[in-house]
Amino acid sequence: MSTNTDGRSAENSKNRYFRGSRRRVNQSLVEVVLKTDCFSEGGYQNKLGRRSFKRTLDRSPRENVKRSKLDIGSRLKESDIGITEYIGKHLGFSAIIKERYNDFHVNEIDLDGQVTKLTHQDIPRNPSDDESIEDLKTLVSSTIWDQLQALGKENPSSVEIDVTNIDKVERRTIHTIAKKLANVVSQTVDKGDKKFLTIVPNTKNDTNGPKIRKDKRIDWSRCGGDYCHFLLHKVNMDTISVVNQLAVSLRLQPNNFCYAGTKDRRAWTTQWISLRKVEPHNILRAGKSIRGAYVGNFKYAKDSLKLGMLSGNQFRIALRNACETDEKIEQAMKSLQDNGFINYYGLQRFGSVPTIPTHEIGKCLLQGEWHEAIELILKPRPEKDNELAEVRRIYAESKDARAAYAKLKRIDTIEARLLKGLQISGDKNPLGVLDSIPRNIRLMYIHAYQSFVWNHIVSKRIKQFGTEVVIGDLVYDKQNCKETINDEKEDLSNYTLADVVMPQPGWKVTYPPYAKAWYNEFLAKDGLTTDLRQNNKKYSLSGAYRNILEIPTNLSWKIMHYENKHDDLILSDIDEMRKHTSPQDKPNGKNKALIIEMCLKSSSYATMALREILKNDTSAETQAALSAAQDVDNIKSNVTTIDEYSSKDLEIEKDHTEKNSDKCQEEDIDVKTDDTMKINDIKNISETCQIIK
Repeated sequence: MSTNTDGRSAENSKNRYFRGSRRRVNQSLVEVVLKTDCFSEGGYQNKLGRRSFKRTLDRSPRENVKRSKLDIGSRLKESDIGITEYIGKHLGFSAIIKERYNDFHVNEIDLDGQVTKLTHQDIPRNPSDDESIEDLKTLVSSTIWDQLQALGKENPSSVEIDVTNIDKVERRTIHTIAKKLANVVSQTVDKGDKKFLTIVPNTKNDTNGPKIRKDKRIDWSRCGGDYCHFLLHKVNMDTISVVNQLAVSLRLQPNNFCYAGTKDRRAWTTQWISLRKVEPHNILRAGKSIRGAYVGNFKYAKDSLKLGMLSGNQFRIALRNACETDEKIEQAMKSLQDNGFINYYGLQRFGSVPTIPTHEIGKCLLQGEWHEAIELILKPRPEKDNELAEVRRIYAESKDARAAYAKLKRIDTIEARLLKGLQISGDKNPLGVLDSIPRNIRLMYIHAYQSFVWNHIVSKRIKQFGTEVVIGDLVYDKQNCKETINDEKEDLSNYTLADVVMPQPGWKVTYPPYAKAWYNEFLAKDGLTTDLRQNNKKYSLSGAYRNILEIPTNLSWKIMHYENKHDDLILSDIDEMRKHTSPQDKPNGKNKALIIEMCLKSSSYATMALREILKNDTSAETQAALSAAQDVDNIKSNVTTIDEYSSKDLEIEKDHTEKNSDKCQEEDIDVKTDDTMKINDIKNISETCQIIK
């Protein structure tokens, strides 16, 4: 029998604790508890050599402790924001949404209906490169042409052309001709009241000649427009974050970048971006410096992109660990195809903090409670950013905006802008402080409240009337581009619920007769009316209309089996561009996923379509619980049962702990504390599994 350095058999030490860092929940219980190691004086011996004991009483600061997967935390739930109803008659099933970034792909659809997809990173040719000398000759005077001929000689001399009375376009043409005739550099210089274009041979090693830089600029007038449009393909970053990084690299302001809308962080997304007079090769260079971001498909255009310049988004989604028969899954997808889903505003609209959702800030703005709105934005909350958490704490305790601001390293955040505004305007001018926030952020808050009301009213309408069209429903008249009321029974047969719209509250909209009282009652609880008009027009809402149902277009789906939990199931644009092999179905794989592809309008949420399929909450808390439950199932597959393990093997572990406690106490180490934590981890897993079941 083999022995270790202390003379004890490996067999006897087989079931000892591994005294390293605590194991994650998604490792097998055998790894968590039964790692082989041999204790020795002053430390322990294993295959990695001698290791000193870790003092378990010395805890890391809370902010440095990585949360266990079972420590899900508090999140906003769908019911908190009025999302309660379904329209399909099918049975839902369990599946995990966005377990990996690679499970969710969003490709913008432009106004021409084309789906954006990153396919290349080629730099487009400058159109002036294709122009012949003869074509350009007609654009300049014969006198200037004769002067330029000197550049075509074997040993060209410098040329100086008077361009005082020549417009910019012709001067640019002269530059272009000169570069085509010879390897030259050119520059416009002022001499007294006149302007001269000086053109000299490009001799890099000539230290005596005039210092004129080579003109590498693009002639934008010949490119078809002043704007460069390009695709941004990214993962694990929101659009604003990538734009900020590109701006730093290109030495631009973030507001120089124009796009149709922002895209999610936790997904692979592709969208158009536009910049004015920034050359493609510079954008490509900047993109290569950002991890997780890719740029390409460059093209020139006359106009900039603007907010809302898209017709929708294409989604490719993988729902992992689909726990249902193929037949039941097929029924759910058929229901989505035929009936659509309730067009709720998803959780993304309201933020992730249940105690301070964005619609609560919007409500304060609509009520005219300016101070309260500022306090809510700066209120402490659980967050990963330790610096921001400290800033919030300082302001909450001291109300000292200057002291809180001094702790910030980044000054482009909403919190930084507010604290700076408080320093300038103080408590006496809260409106001025709020004006320091970008307008689109302020609008986001009040529109979130609108969405909050809309969700609740639509839920009440579905609960009371179901999917039938009723007298009083509003439908959109496409011919006259306005809403109309169904006030006759004969009209009902002409419409389905997909035609019906529900107003977002405001002073300019028409309300369904049956729902006017619902709006009044709901808004009255918050001290508001359906008018939502204020003296300050910045915080007034005119209202809008939104379809109750959304029916996906180009919907397709397939069931895919896979072996390992983290197998890729969908290729990203960059993977396709690099000719990676598409994931294939593995019929004998132990896991099953549902792969969905669909197109939705720009204002609709894919998570609400998934909610309708699954008949389950799509909140982060629920999805984390499902993912944790899957991990527990994986653990259970490595042992007979949790209960058997707890009753049998834990006794062995306790016995080993007791035998070594005396030696460990001599070293002033509380081993039992660490062992107890491991035992409690296993018990917590068992309890969680029972709760989920």
